[in-house]
Amino acid sequence: MTSYTVYLGIHQFEHELVSELNLKGIKIADKKDRIFLVEGDHPPMIWAQMSAFKAQFMDIESINDGARKLKQHGRNWGLFTVDFHRRAQLI
Repeated sequence: MTSYTVYLGIHQFEHELVSELNLKGIKIADKKDRIFLVEGDHPPMIWAQMSAFKAQFMDIESINDGARKLKQHGRNWGLFTVDFHRRAQLI
């Protein structure tokens, strides 16, 4: 399983986070709004409002499936929505 680090850019300072990642030679794997996904384990960045280390991604087929899978993790998960806000709140 590939390990990811997720950075949440500070509102209106996303460009500075991109510059910092480029300066440190870290390649951005994916970007969605203010969320930056990079492969591997990396340290916290100065221009990141929040950093999530060892992020995991799971396929969720339905609201019930998502609730069941997240219950298996106990309290060791956090919600930050970019899309499907209402569906995520139901889970």
